[in-house]
Amino acid sequence: MIIPFPCGLFFTGLILVSAFIILKEIKRWHLGVVLAVVIGTAIAWWVTNLPPTTTPDALWFTFISGAIAICAMILPGISGSFILLIMGQYEGILQAVTERNFF
Repeated sequence: MIIPFPCGLFFTGLILVSAFIILKEIKRWHLGVVLAVVIGTAIAWWVTNLPPTTTPDALWFTFISGAIAICAMILPGISGSFILLIMGQYEGILQAVTERNFF
C-alpha cells in the first residue's frame, strides 16, 4: 500500500512528535526501557508493512473480521480500519455501509 507523499509526511510528523513527547517523560533510562523502545518500534514497523491478504467472502469471516477490528479500536496506536485492510475486508465492509446493506 503506497501512501501519497504529503499524507505520509503528515502522519510521520505526528508520530515522531508524539514519540518525542512520550520519550521525554521517561526519567530513568535503563536497558529494559531501551529494549522496550526497540522492540516496540520493530513491531510497529512490521505491522505497518503487512500486505493485505486474500480472505474468504463468507459471512462468518466478515463477522470475525469486524470483531477483531472493534477490539483493535480500543488499542492505542492501531486502527480498526487498518486491521480490516490487512484482513482484506475493508472494501467489502465500506461498500456494505455505503449501501446500507447490513446483511
